[in-house]
Parts: sequence; structure tokens; C-alpha cells
Amino acid sequence: MIWGAPLLIIIALGALTWTSTHLLDPYRPLGRIKPDTPTIANNVPVGNLVDTQQAGNGANGAGKPLEVQVVALDWKWLFIYPEYGIATVNELAAPVDRPIRFQLTSSSVMNAFYIPALAGMIYTMPGMQTTLNAVINKPGNYEGFSSNYSGAGFSGMRFRFHGVDDAGFQAWVNQVKQRGGGLNRASYLQLEKSSEKVPVRYYNAVQPDMFKLVVEQCVQPGKPCMSELMHGAKGGAHGGDSHSGMAMPGVNNGKGPQDSSERVEGALMKDADEKGSGNHWTAPADIKKDGANSAPGSQQNRNHTMLTPLTQPGTRPVANG
Repeated sequence: MIWGAPLLIIIALGALTWTSTHLLDPYRPLGRIKPDTPTIANNVPVGNLVDTQQAGNGANGAGKPLEVQVVALDWKWLFIYPEYGIATVNELAAPVDRPIRFQLTSSSVMNAFYIPALAGMIYTMPGMQTTLNAVINKPGNYEGFSSNYSGAGFSGMRFRFHGVDDAGFQAWVNQVKQRGGGLNRASYLQLEKSSEKVPVRYYNAVQPDMFKLVVEQCVQPGKPCMSELMHGAKGGAHGGDSHSGMAMPGVNNGKGPQDSSERVEGALMKDADEKGSGNHWTAPADIKKDGANSAPGSQQNRNHTMLTPLTQPGTRPVANG
């Protein structure tokens, strides 16, 4: 009885923490848009392809999520609507009671996407994609901003989020399509340049794979995408062996080893007598007193306990041999 009451309290708090933590997972698809409205349409799960017009909103559930691709730039926000083929800068809109699925990334530094009236903040990172599922239940004009310091123009990195009905959202989409130019590689590279307090801008056409190019950091023509570098010769158009990595060039200028004799072997895999005769940088400071220490494979080199004499800034003792 003495331990029973505290144990029950711990179990209850643990269960509450477990369930509430998973309910707040930004990657988790929404189970409902209102207390009495699940995210299903005509008994079809949201994950399946459902025509938005047929699904609609109401007692039977909500339509398929609105896909919005978000790019944090220096210092403004780019929003891409792949379903409608449009994009905006520093302005976001969504229908009320329709699930929204954000895909987020950053062009240069870490940022944090935050609309207090919509959902909790989630970070955006260059070369990575994060996800946020949310819904707005009340019409209004809300503020969004970056909640993670990202440089000189951070304070002006704000945008407006409009929660509107279906008719208002369609009118907003039509307005975007009637104004602005196209968003392609060239226009994105101009937009990506650092700028502060950027006014709202519209793009009535978007290159279909633009968000993927931003995530994989290959918007610049001729620059290989990260997926190509990771796959190497197996899947990349730019070659390289499977061990070349993202920053190291492959063998034979990216063509890979021609035979097993050309396979690159790391220094740690070599014997002591195979490591060449270069300067032995890790030898003890008293190497001149004991010539045996100059041998790369000498066991005496493992004893580095001797204090190194003081040197002038920018210099260090160099061992010969």
C-alpha cells in the first residue's frame, strides 16, 4: 500500500506523457481536424488519392491534405504549391478545416518555421527535409516568422498566413496565377541571394522538381545532386565509385577502379613498412635522442607522455625522417 499509490501516479503520468508526446509528433498524419471531424473522406483514408472536389469538407471528413513545400531563404520564406503549380514569397494561404502537409527545408543555415496560431515550430535544415502536419480551424490573417536566429536579416523574416474558406482560397490561387513570373533555376538563384524585408512576391509557374533540387542542393546547372553523389557509379550520372563519398573524388577521375589492383587502401590498413618515408609528425619530441623512434612502426612511438617544449606561436617542433 505504501508503494502502490506512488506507483499508480507514475503509471498515470507516464501514460499521459506517452500518448500526448506521440499526438504532438509533427510527422504524424492528422487523425482529425476537429473534435467531431476525422480526416477521412467518404470512408477513404487521407493517404489515398482522393479527388479534392469530391471529398470536400463536412461531417463525412476532410479532403486530402494540401501539400505546401517550404524553403527558408536568407531572409525570406518561399512557399511552393505543387498541386497548383504556383509559389509565393512571404505569403501563405490555406483553406479552413483542410489538413495541410508541409515539407520544409533550408537553403543555407538552420531556421525554424513557426505559425503560433497553426502549430508548433519545426526546424528547417539545408540538405534535409522535415515534415509538419497541421490544420487551421478559424478564418483569419495570422503571423508567421522564423523562431531561430539565422543572421542579420532575421528580425524581418516574417510572413502572413491567411486562413480562408474554399472559395477564398481558390480566388487567392487565381490571383497568384494572374501575377508574377515563373520560378525556375535561374529565378531561384536570384531569389536565393541574401536580402532583407522582402515584399510579397508571386510566381504563376514553378519548375516541377524545384523543391527536390533545393533539398539536394543542386539548383545550379551542372552541379551534381546529393543522391547522385551518394549512389556513385551505381546510380549517379556523374560517376564515382561506391566508396568515393560526397566530398572525395572517385578513383580514375570518377570512373572507378579498373581492376582489383587499383583499389584504394587506407593508411590504417597498411603495415608499418608500407607507409612511406614522409615526415613523422606524431613522433615524440625527444626523437633526436633516440633514433629508433623515427621508424613509423616503432612501439616507442606509442609513449607520448613527454612534455613538448614551448614554441613560438605559429610554429611547432618538426621531427626528421
